[in-house]
Amino acid sequence: MQSSFLPVPALSLLVAVGSAAALSAESGDGTSSGAVKYFSENFDSLSDKPGLLPFPSEPNGDGTDWLDLPKAQAGGALEGWTMTRNAGHGEGGVVEWSGWTFASPESWAAAAPGQRREKFALGKNVIAVADSDEFDDRPGGKPFDATLTTPSIDISRAKAGSLTLKFDSGWQAESQTGTITVSYDGQAPVEVLRFDESKETAYSETVRVPLRNPANAAKMTISWRKTGANHWWWVIDNIEVNDEQPATFSVQPRVGFPVPGSATISWQAPVSKAIVYYGEGKGKTLSEKTELESQDGRFEAKLTGLGTATTYRYRIALLQGGKRRLSEMFEFDTRFNLSPAPVSALDNLSASMETLARTALEVTADQNGYLLILGLKDGKLASTLAARSRFHIIAADSDPAILGAVRKTLYDAGILGHRVSVVSLGDPENTSWTDGFADLVLSEKDSLPVADEECLRLLRPDGGALLVRSRRSNSAFENARGQWEQAGTLSLFRRKELDGAKDWTHQYGTAGNASYTGEALGDVSATSGMAVQWIGHPGGDFGIDRQPRMPAPLAAKGRLFHQGMDRLVALNAFNGAILWSYEIPSLRRLNVAHDSSNWCVDDQHVYLAIRDRLWMLDAKSGDLLHALLLPAKERKTHDWGFVAQEDDVIVGSAVQANSAYRDFWGDAAWFDKVGVAVTQVCSDRLFGYRKSTAKGIWTYGRGLILNPTLALHDGKLYFLENRSLKPQDVSSSRISDRRLWLDLTTVCLDAKTGQVIWEKPGPKPVHLTEKVGFVQAAYGIATSHGYLAVLSEGTV
Repeated sequence: MQSSFLPVPALSLLVAVGSAAALSAESGDGTSSGAVKYFSENFDSLSDKPGLLPFPSEPNGDGTDWLDLPKAQAGGALEGWTMTRNAGHGEGGVVEWSGWTFASPESWAAAAPGQRREKFALGKNVIAVADSDEFDDRPGGKPFDATLTTPSIDISRAKAGSLTLKFDSGWQAESQTGTITVSYDGQAPVEVLRFDESKETAYSETVRVPLRNPANAAKMTISWRKTGANHWWWVIDNIEVNDEQPATFSVQPRVGFPVPGSATISWQAPVSKAIVYYGEGKGKTLSEKTELESQDGRFEAKLTGLGTATTYRYRIALLQGGKRRLSEMFEFDTRFNLSPAPVSALDNLSASMETLARTALEVTADQNGYLLILGLKDGKLASTLAARSRFHIIAADSDPAILGAVRKTLYDAGILGHRVSVVSLGDPENTSWTDGFADLVLSEKDSLPVADEECLRLLRPDGGALLVRSRRSNSAFENARGQWEQAGTLSLFRRKELDGAKDWTHQYGTAGNASYTGEALGDVSATSGMAVQWIGHPGGDFGIDRQPRMPAPLAAKGRLFHQGMDRLVALNAFNGAILWSYEIPSLRRLNVAHDSSNWCVDDQHVYLAIRDRLWMLDAKSGDLLHALLLPAKERKTHDWGFVAQEDDVIVGSAVQANSAYRDFWGDAAWFDKVGVAVTQVCSDRLFGYRKSTAKGIWTYGRGLILNPTLALHDGKLYFLENRSLKPQDVSSSRISDRRLWLDLTTVCLDAKTGQVIWEKPGPKPVHLTEKVGFVQAAYGIATSHGYLAVLSEGTV
């Protein structure tokens, strides 16, 4: 194995920014994409030729509602298309929905109000509908089994493997299956796409399917088949076959917010030129574009002049060989640009204050939080610290005249308030601030006007620092948890972590899933013994409701990490300041109780599974340091699944691509419901990396590895594995086959080498057989006492 090293920030050349071209959400931008279109159909001609007819039986139409294929072809439309009701298709039912038919989106939605059909926003004018739910509203309306097939498409000029099918789709998940098959030159159809119980609801999405057309193929037909009984539907529109390949990224895009009103979009791809198209809202046009060039495939587009509280959409075009490869549509929300506004420092800072300011920013444990200046002269130190950092500065003094003068100076400079607060010190023996919130305490004066005990109370644990001109030797420091350090010509007392505090670095606390890390909580066992430390960002809109079972927040070395809706944020755990944040379109992972979390942390790094890579982010700055690869065999077909870390080892797993749960809306996303529909995400392969070198060191794979049972403790990796069901025998890493639970092996590996230490027969279900019962959940827990595997069974 190998990794992709990123020792410096992404470098790219900004060539042009402007609105000279507008990119349609799905088509071109006025310039040639280099793609050849072989076929297209949007069904819109049916509204005029022969024209939509009133519903025969549905009561809620407007008179221009519906057509079936025979009526369309009798009017001279859709020549060459076929619609087949397959054997077993219901002989009765609602006539409008017996097989694939055509309707206006408005009339189709009106046929069953309140069932979310109107959410197919990409469908316009006339759409193709396979609605087993409405078909079943009359006797004989089930099962539904029908196929819609295109005319013969001439592909004689297409290069082998070059074609892509693109169409807009609306899919309401439940008891139905949808497939797309392709027949080349009259040969047996080949399945190229399957929607089944593992496909999440997607009310309105653009689907792109690589067709992998064989060499020398002259013609092809494409068929959409939907089967089901009652719930729910599949609708399609805007079908196109072309040779425009989708954009593929070495490292997926991410959006950062360096300052208010701006954003950076970063990614990696094996090209030298790219374009970012972007614009506001949900319109069909992306009105702005930024062109970039890169010598090493690392790109960073800087967008400026952005509105506040605004959703922007963007697409990335990769340019190579005269052709353009477009990404899917992404978006970011400037409501979550939580970066501090930049300010300018006051002039004429003295040499001693310059030394103090420079040293202060060198010794802080993080890059954002609160700096507390106790004792003022002119406020220039506060303005300098604010101008050179992301910190909020609280400047305090007990002299009203000094406070008034400093406030006026900073107000006139536009600094007072949003980056610097100037307040009265109050009682120097008992100030009004909460315990342990200040990242740094210092003074503009020669000595602090506050008692040593009070300064120590205000310092945040685990890195908070008191910066003074010389060391103090008294009982306050002798009894404090911390140590003196030399900081140039100044002295620094740095506070250690709280007594009894522990980090929460994995989904369930430890890499062994113990749900306990040894924390003592100061021997407090009730909320009455606790107090609010801070209230602030990112707020409720940042995330998703608890129902879909997202990855848990993590904490290490005084930093709190939290995932939201395709976004994450790092906060100062002691005062709530935003350290850094990203919006990452490929981030979201749900249903972790039946899978595994997509991240873990340690004191220095955040380890984040994004598609087929593991990002190693600097925990302090958020900088991307490495993007680790899957083992060579799985790189083109799999995503990164499980991740855990211990000492110098990172353990990962490979799951088939797109196996992670991402949908969060509707009944299908209630992942804790009881029944046989419960699926487990399983890995094909495990592997290890060394943190210090970012190099792969071992791989292991003998069967299907149950992700929720993976547990790492004291150099040993434990898990349950099924060796009867082979990875090549299943179409997805989401396994609902009852046989998964009937032949389990418990395995223990050496986490440093991947060698098997021992293996034993796994737990056996009590009630489950191949025909009845289910396992609701499975967990693995590893501690110094050993490994415990738990299966939670049901019989309904």
